[in-house]
Amino acid sequence: MLVWTFAHLGGDFIAFVDSDDWLEPDMYETLHDKMIKYKADIVNCGYYREYKKYREKCAIGQDSVYMGADVVEKSYSSPYVCYAVWFKLYRKALFDEVRFPVGKNYEDMAIFFSVFEKAEKVLIISECLYHYRQRKSGIMAEKFNEKQLDIIYICREHLNYVGKKYPKSLDVAKKKKISSEKYILNAILISGSNNSHLVTELRCEIRIKLKFILCTDLFGLYEKIILLLVTSNLWLYRKLLMMKRKSVKFDFFE
Repeated sequence: MLVWTFAHLGGDFIAFVDSDDWLEPDMYETLHDKMIKYKADIVNCGYYREYKKYREKCAIGQDSVYMGADVVEKSYSSPYVCYAVWFKLYRKALFDEVRFPVGKNYEDMAIFFSVFEKAEKVLIISECLYHYRQRKSGIMAEKFNEKQLDIIYICREHLNYVGKKYPKSLDVAKKKKISSEKYILNAILISGSNNSHLVTELRCEIRIKLKFILCTDLFGLYEKIILLLVTSNLWLYRKLLMMKRKSVKFDFFE
């Protein structure tokens, strides 16, 4: 469960922080100054994935500006602008009439289009100012429950929406949905949950899109082989999945 804290700067700006994470002392000052300088509606910084004994840097190489009516399409296709709300500063007006859905997982993903479509300019800066703590309580460490299916439902809604309004990003939306299906399938198999009907449904969904998976450049060769295995030999796929999980040294915070 994420607990969100609001940070207001002069009442005109809003930001969100996960209660387990931490910030650089000057994070919001930096984001605010950049927002004013570039007249941006959203400023997105880099961040660190914080493990117990090491950190992983996630940042763009140089400051980049996204402008105009195509801002959603560009940001949706960019690896540096994701739906997570916690490493951004927003103009508060973007959230007028926008609320997080109650009782849903991935609630920030659900409001992504509603907020970004209002933004005329989005700035991505190269500085890493947010520290994202990696926890054992992630989806792969928990016993599977059907609330986790929210990510698939949201990806399905995004796919329909993108197909109508941003067709150039349709293939990216398809990939996100396929990845979410594999993500949930892995969670079920790892947790040992008795959800054979759901496993069958997820495999069928991936099998239907095999032609797309094998023909697109969005998936690498390794990903294509893995997804092909998902649809053709579940026993072997699960065996390899469990072997890989056991071989990985989990170094999360206790």
